[in-house]
Amino acid sequence: MNNFLQIEFDSYIVPSNELSEDGFRLLDVDNRTVLPINTQIRVLIRAADVIHS
Repeated sequence: MNNFLQIEFDSYIVPSNELSEDGFRLLDVDNRTVLPINTQIRVLIRAADVIHS
């Protein structure tokens, strides 16, 4: 039995040439979401989305 809801959500970083003047480079995404609080959330991240320090 799986306790997770099967919800898929794609969101990509907005390219620098498509940013508005008040946008944040490498931080703004094309499809924003709001996550619930006090709930377990599992996030799967691909290698293309990894932010290196």
